[in-house]
Amino acid sequence: MSDMRMLVVVLLLAGALSACGHEEQAGCGLASPHEVTALTGADPTATRQGSLEDLKAHGDPLRCTTGTRDRSVDIQAIRHPDPMPYPRRHCAEGWVYAGSPEDYAPACQVREGKGGTTLLLRRVGDYVITVAVRRSDLHWAGDAEQALVIADQVGDRLR
Repeated sequence: MSDMRMLVVVLLLAGALSACGHEEQAGCGLASPHEVTALTGADPTATRQGSLEDLKAHGDPLRCTTGTRDRSVDIQAIRHPDPMPYPRRHCAEGWVYAGSPEDYAPACQVREGKGGTTLLLRRVGDYVITVAVRRSDLHWAGDAEQALVIADQVGDRLR
């Protein structure tokens, strides 16, 4: 293969990879890096797909995944103005509620191998924000509360 063809292939591949997501700081500017790294640990990698502007203007989904080898936080926001049923996911470990009796959000807890995931759902106006906290262990007490803090920070940016 000629050098020029090789360069074109490399540039096309780099463009395709960059379209998948942009490397970001923890929380991708949607949530405080401190709040996210409290769940993931130090030196996580973060990737963002979409933007707040595109979500607000066109309804394009927004996603930020921040993680380390053992833990990750996945933040997603979609426009969904209609009522939305809770996911029928296998919440074998049950549902927990984060927040106060006056202002709470449900979170589904799922065991996955030796670890688990806490998936919190938060509605803010016409948007649904989900925060999934995945860990390689089951020391997930408090994950729903921390996910609610993150979801509320995303909601503040959507307002």
